[in-house]
Formats: sequence, structure tokens, C-alpha cells
Amino acid sequence: MKYLTGFLWLLALLWLNRGDVEEHHKGPVYSETCNLSQRTFLAYPDTLNIGQKWGKDEPTATVMLDLRQTTSSSSHFEIRTFDPEGVIFYGDTRDGKDWFLLGMRKGKLEIQVRNLISKITVSGGDMLNDGQWHQVRVINEGDTVLLEVDGEVKLSIGQVTEPLNSGEILEMRIAVGGILTNRSDLLIPMNTALDACFRKWKWLNQTSNWHSGPPAEGPGRKPCFSFIQRGSFFSGAGVAVFRTSEGIMPQDDWALTLEMLIRMEKRTGILVAFSVEDYRPLLMLRMKGQGFSLEFGNKTSLEVPFPHEMCLGFPLFLTISPTHLTWKLGDEKIELPVQMQDYQTLKTAWHEEGGRIFLGGPPNMERLFPTETAVFFEGCLSEIRLQGRTLDLDSALYKSDTVWAHSCPRSSSYGQEDS
Repeated sequence: MKYLTGFLWLLALLWLNRGDVEEHHKGPVYSETCNLSQRTFLAYPDTLNIGQKWGKDEPTATVMLDLRQTTSSSSHFEIRTFDPEGVIFYGDTRDGKDWFLLGMRKGKLEIQVRNLISKITVSGGDMLNDGQWHQVRVINEGDTVLLEVDGEVKLSIGQVTEPLNSGEILEMRIAVGGILTNRSDLLIPMNTALDACFRKWKWLNQTSNWHSGPPAEGPGRKPCFSFIQRGSFFSGAGVAVFRTSEGIMPQDDWALTLEMLIRMEKRTGILVAFSVEDYRPLLMLRMKGQGFSLEFGNKTSLEVPFPHEMCLGFPLFLTISPTHLTWKLGDEKIELPVQMQDYQTLKTAWHEEGGRIFLGGPPNMERLFPTETAVFFEGCLSEIRLQGRTLDLDSALYKSDTVWAHSCPRSSSYGQEDS
């Protein structure tokens, strides 16, 4: 009986002290991931991401058509993108002497035609970079080219080409996501890279099979996610790099400002780093453990816990002035004094020719982090503004092919954009 009484007393003590135990563990409880990895999102079957390559004009995929076997003068496909500019497809005949280009500029379709008959550029129609699937049909009727979008004719250009069944043209090359000529040959210069997806394509009613293209699966292929939203997706394997030199002498009150919206997959990785050339970063913002770590200069550092709802996304704002470092993360705001030596070093380096800002990872990873594996950021960044200007990843000095410039995956229940 006495053993039973002692056991009941022990239960009572545990019950009375449960509040102390709970109080000790109060605070945000973080999961290891936020389900924002490339591997966790469904990909559309029978689709092609035409934004596989960056910094090169060469296309993502090509097909060769025998015009002697054509039974139709139209080609059609569906496209989905948030990207405002880039090449959708390029076609040429006569060994590249005559060519046709369909692209996007400021979100609207643009046609460029160059051949023996004409040299012309025409654009118009509705904005198509809305993240929705749109059906596009290009029709060759005699000497006229018609462009249909979602069943409506948006552009009509006459006296610009000859009939495809004239018998004088035997083959046509089609390339998507790039061009088969020099960029300097375009009638109006265009950033050829386009973060977009294709499906239900058919070229002159002949084939849907690519002559060359990306691998069917594996690390060398970007998928087309079932649902997307605006932003730039970092898959945890690469960076985007920008020059920082502004080409002018800085004012005495010059300040660094950086702001962005963050949705992250893992609680590790380097979000932002600044260095001159490939030397050790003068400023680095990384995620580790339970929060953010900001290292600036030799004497300034900051440790900030993650927001409670970190998987839902949150805004970040950072400014470094001659006197203060201001940090805003969600609703939290912190100010720290800045050492003048650290500020002057940052200010001078920022305006040097070799100044570089790295998004998604560090410079010279092998030398600076030889033993670490999870140094790249994995997640979605949007509304990125540096020194008050919006950063377009298509204008980067360098961007890894593992980074999506204008789209991020999302679950079917997150965000406002529809598939």
C-alpha cells in the first residue's frame, strides 16, 4: 500500500510542475523543412520547360521539319510564364538566311521576320505573362502570317513570306527557348532567355518529338511545376550574381539597402553575400540553427530567430548607414550601432569594379566552406530590391541554370495565382 501511496504522490508532483516544464519549452517550434523543395512539388507530365539555359542564345530544344510532307500551314502550342521578355520559338529556312521569331517583350507577343521579301517587327495583343496557360497558334496563309491567342487573331502581317508548300523550301528548323542565329542579327535586340513552360505542341501538324533537347529527367532538367507563383526559385544548387559598382562617387551619407520577401525550404544556407572578386565576404546573411546570422565587417554581427510562421513567408529589410544597421524581419525591428571602419570598408568596396552581391550562396564555396554541404539557399525570393531598384535575375552578371528567374513552385492551396 505504501508503494501505491508514494506513486500517487509522484504523479501529483508531476501534475503540479507541468506548467514549469511547458514554460521552459515555450517559443516557436521549427520543422527541418517547409516543403518548398523542388522534389516535393508535382510536375506537369508531357511538358517542356524552355528556360533550361541562361547566358546562352542556344535553344532548349530543336526539331527539323520536312516541308514536302506538311499537311497544315499552322503550328500551335500552349505556354505559361511570368517572364516579360524572351524567345518563345525561332524558325528558319534556306540555311538560316530566312527566319521567323516569336517572342515576348514587356509581357506582349512580338514577331520578327527577316527574309528575301521583308524585314519587319510587329508586337501587340494582351499581356500574356500572367502565369496562366495560353494557347498560341501561328498560321501561314500565302504571304500572310496570322497569330492567334486563345482562339482570337491578335496579329496579322501581310506580304512578309512565301507559301510553305511552294516547293522551293524543303526543310525548316524550329527552336524553342533560344535562336539558331547570332543575337546581333535580330532586328531588335532581345534577352533570349525565357522562364516558361510548353505543352500540347505540334509543328505544322508533323511531329511533337524533339530532334535535340534536355534530358527526360535527372539533375540536368528543370521541370514544369503544376502550380506556380511570381518570384525567383533557388533549388539549393546555385546562385545569382550582380555587380554593385554604381559608376559614381558615393555621397558621405551613402547607405546600403536590401529588401525582399522570403519563403524558404530549409533552415540552413547562405541567403546573401557581398565580396570584392572572390575574396572572403565583407557582408554575409545566412540561416543556421534557429534563426538568421548577419556578419558585417570585423566588429558587427547579429543573431535573429526565425519568425513564428516562417514557412508562410516574410519580408526582410536591411539597411546599413554611416551610423546604424537597421534590421526588419516581419514585424520585428532591431537597430545596432555601426563601427565607422566597417562602414567605410563596405562603402569603398561596394563601388569598386569587382564588387559583387551573391544571392542564394557564397562566392568561392570550395575555398571558404570546404567542409559544409548545405550552403546554398533553397526556396523562393520575390520583390527583391537593392539600393531601391528591383532586381531582375535576367539582368544578372551570372545566374545558375538551377535558378528559376521569374517563377516559384507552390502548392495548389497557396497564393492567388492559378495554374
